[in-house]
Amino acid sequence: MFELLGLIDRLLSLAEFAIALGVILYMIRQAAHARWLYHPVISAIVNISDACCAPFRRLLRKANVPSSPLDFSPMAAVMAIELGRTVLRWL
Repeated sequence: MFELLGLIDRLLSLAEFAIALGVILYMIRQAAHARWLYHPVISAIVNISDACCAPFRRLLRKANVPSSPLDFSPMAAVMAIELGRTVLRWL
């Protein structure tokens, strides 16, 4: 049981890391158009980050939170992941 909880905790940590890298890579992609930004590994990181943030983007859009200059969905995703990790530590 504890091994499974440890595995889930590690996967949630990896998701947080992918979200942080995805945000950084998104900002770099907007500033520079280097060829290495379209490497398959970097594209996979961005896809994982987008997959984690997409439900929160939809939720924030339904709540009429404007997202034009800033996208708050990565912050909401990380907060939800941290909440999940806290619940796992209580088990």
